[in-house]
Amino acid sequence: IPMTKPFIIWTLQRTGGTNLTQRLVERAGLPVTEHEPLNRERVHGWVTRRWLEDQDRQALAEGMKQVCAAPSIMKHCVEMVPWEVTEALLHASVAAGFGHMFLYRKRPVDRLLSLHFARLSGMWGPGMARAGDADAMYDEPLPVQALADHERRCSWLLDRKSTRLNSSHEWISRMPSS
Repeated sequence: IPMTKPFIIWTLQRTGGTNLTQRLVERAGLPVTEHEPLNRERVHGWVTRRWLEDQDRQALAEGMKQVCAAPSIMKHCVEMVPWEVTEALLHASVAAGFGHMFLYRKRPVDRLLSLHFARLSGMWGPGMARAGDADAMYDEPLPVQALADHERRCSWLLDRKSTRLNSSHEWISRMPSS
């Protein structure tokens, strides 16, 4: 059954958001934007770049209104853009009638390790580069404090986003592999 209400999947990196978005797009009667379209180098990255350059809240709100004008399915990683951009997306999407889903991993350590090793190896995304000696990355000590700090910040961002949302929304957890 086609879904006709536009919605945003609010998530963090390495939670399975790309796969979830792809499956929902296959069933939806709506266009999908490029994944994480507000990242600086992406299709709506101009909104984020402009915010970083001039910190103009009115221009940010207007830009986000343009982004949300066309009903679509959007995946947004809250850790990838400044909070103000996420907050502007929240307000514009609610005003435009978007639905909201939250995707997270129940076991953050799995996400953090996946993120850490994907960054080290370059093995990430469709254009991934293969590292010459992928096994060597496992010889390096894990930056435990940096990973823990990153998780605290990400959890805070996702929680902050959900508590500011006035409409109903769904929490979706990616279950750990068994």
